Amino acid sequence: HLKTEGYNKVLWLNMREEPVVFLSGQACAPRSEDNMNENVDWLMSVEGHELDAMEKRLLKDCIDVANQKESNTMGVFYQLALGANEERQVFVTATNSFSVRGAFEWLQQQDGVPELTYARVPVADETAPEEPDFDQLVMELRSVACSRT
Repeated sequence: HLKTEGYNKVLWLNMREEPVVFLSGQACAPRSEDNMNENVDWLMSVEGHELDAMEKRLLKDCIDVANQKESNTMGVFYQLALGANEERQVFVTATNSFSVRGAFEWLQQQDGVPELTYARVPVADETAPEEPDFDQLVMELRSVACSRT
């Protein structure tokens, strides 16, 4: 759709400071058992390459857990109204589940998609970005702006 609207290049900035995987199209992130509605807070100042490695491992672990069941499912908690949580079974296979980078790579291969550039700049929720975060954002934006066609 973006290409038909005249966008030939897209910079995809992933600014989440926690690992995320897509299980059957559903974005999932780890949570602590005693606070399932909040981001994990032990990842301060984590680097993008570290999160990529965590997501790759998390995805592998989820697929392994689902493969132990004949149904290829695993329990995922969904947040409901008023902060309640409900566990639901999600069908998980290597072909329908991705890390964020894996989803980007899959999207990049689809027909009609403009040229995509992916950058990971983790910024903590509810805090000001650190100076190196701004430097990386400027660098990523500059690289796209300087390469316009």
